[in-house]
Amino acid sequence: MSMKNNLIVHKYEIQKKDAKVLDLSAVTSKSELHDKVKNFFGFPDYYGGNLDALYDCLTDISEETNVTIILPEHWPEYEDKYIKNFIKVCGDAASNNGKLTFLFTYPAL
Repeated sequence: MSMKNNLIVHKYEIQKKDAKVLDLSAVTSKSELHDKVKNFFGFPDYYGGNLDALYDCLTDISEETNVTIILPEHWPEYEDKYIKNFIKVCGDAASNNGKLTFLFTYPAL
């Protein structure tokens, strides 16, 4: 078992029991990512489908929300920076919204 797989198991062991799982493992584009996020969180129709809109909607969440996000293992290289920025935006939103927590992982093999 690789170190990566050990890390996945460890992350799942510390996942909050009431966490909802957002599986983005098969996502291959920005628009698909934002569609899944919008549907998962129930964002309004005016959700802009970009990182600024994501931050705004995440910081508006007013109920305790614990989310485990399964990230795409293979993201198109030209969009690699985008997924890193997505993670940062989620983290920043959680830092500014005490009702929101995230755990990020990759698909288990």
